[in-house]
Amino acid sequence: MSNQEAPPFGPFAVAEVFADGSRWVALADIKQDWSLQVRATLDDGQIKLYTSQLLQGVEFPPVALADIDGVLFLVDGWHRMAANKAAGNTKVRARVTSMSHKDAVWEAARANLTNGLPLKRAAHRAIFRAFIAADKHWSKPGRRGTRLTYRDIAAALGTGTVYTTVRNWMKADHPDIYQAMGDKGAGFNSAPELARYDPQTGFMAQALDAATRVHAMADLLACPHDRADVIERLEVALAELKLKPHVPRPVAPENPNF
Repeated sequence: MSNQEAPPFGPFAVAEVFADGSRWVALADIKQDWSLQVRATLDDGQIKLYTSQLLQGVEFPPVALADIDGVLFLVDGWHRMAANKAAGNTKVRARVTSMSHKDAVWEAARANLTNGLPLKRAAHRAIFRAFIAADKHWSKPGRRGTRLTYRDIAAALGTGTVYTTVRNWMKADHPDIYQAMGDKGAGFNSAPELARYDPQTGFMAQALDAATRVHAMADLLACPHDRADVIERLEVALAELKLKPHVPRPVAPENPNF
């Protein structure tokens, strides 16, 4: 089943829906399944920081929940969830999306790549396992097209893992897939070659993600002086960036015949 925003059901039938699509959800209604968490443990320091900010009135982004056959599972926001419990809250704003458990495992793993807390190497391998479990190693997940190459998988993981490590993980964790893919040493399988990965695409994605994260974290700053420091740093960086060659991306003209 493809991921889709879950319609109001049960307690959501009369619940307030915010502009971003989130709703209030009782903490007691949310299941925390550690198979949906690639980190071995949570960061106590981060939980204490979030708890302190919640008590000061800071508003956090909604957590992400997976509606799996009518049961709500936490996908993203484990530290925020723990902080809300520590702060004595009984509900949290959340976005709910209907999905399968397999897709929830991958969505939870992918969320850890952009939440600002560095991942340990063991978590990188857990993300790889979630990627394979969700059938993302096919060019057309669910339709079983051609298999991605080891290089393609390494790029898609987004963890900075080199393709030779991906190949070794595949050999150890999924020998049946490894056997089917073959091992030519160069990181490619025997399937028809897909388009080569352009590193500039990855650089662009990381740059945009960094900008988004800075914006999100700035909203969490309770002290206006801290926010001013961030603005000053960004203005310096922006001024330096504008000195480099840059051209606005052309906008495709509208088709008057459409």
